Amino acid sequence: KKSIAVHTDIEDEPQTVRFPEISTKAVDPETGINLTLAADEVTVTDTVSYRHLIPERQYHLEGMLMDQKTGEPALDANGNEIHADMDFVPEESEGSVELSFRFPGADLEGQTFVVFEELSLKKSWLKKVKVAEHKDIEDEAQTIHIPKLGTAAIDDETQTQQSMADEEISITDTVSYSNLLPGYEYTVRVILMDQETGEPVIDDGGNQVTAEKTFEPEDAEGTTDMDFSFSGKSLAGRTAVVFETLEYEKKP
Repeated sequence: KKSIAVHTDIEDEPQTVRFPEISTKAVDPETGINLTLAADEVTVTDTVSYRHLIPERQYHLEGMLMDQKTGEPALDANGNEIHADMDFVPEESEGSVELSFRFPGADLEGQTFVVFEELSLKKSWLKKVKVAEHKDIEDEAQTIHIPKLGTAAIDDETQTQQSMADEEISITDTVSYSNLLPGYEYTVRVILMDQETGEPVIDDGGNQVTAEKTFEPEDAEGTTDMDFSFSGKSLAGRTAVVFETLEYEKKP
């Protein structure tokens, strides 16, 4: 066979077919990293970077959170799947947009969520065609960690959960943690609370009983000991409970 015509212009736009690509980075907007608190309302911002889109065309971005452990859709504190979506029109073929997820997150301690994204070209109000996706359950950049804390408090002298109301009381509270990000600094703060009143315990000197420690975990799971020493002769017959808070200080 003999060629009778050719068109081989590598720069010819009408001949060009582009394959869009997206990547994502999910963070808590308060911490600035992919670590969040199991709060009444949780916000996760996913920055979606894209390449090879058609400028001035309308696209639809859909995201959902997946449970990394099960590989199934993640559920919020009310048992609902967690979705977000948006339309946008890129001015250039390459850029980024932010997609925000907001959901009730109380009692979700210790869970790990991964953001899955799909990008579609909108052909009309009712029709769209998927052109890219990013669904990697192991991608750390797409992953949101929700830490979990637990404690076990004992009296240093009795080695039990009973203390004598004395002039000098020493308590060690072993704080266990999971789902932290190693390599960052955290501060754990604890306070002794009166079980009957729900108010902070006041020692014989009129002060609240507190302790704090800053540490950098080597692993996502582990423990750290918190030590209390205070005068508590006035606490005879009372019951105290240790409350703990873990904080991450956002670096500038």
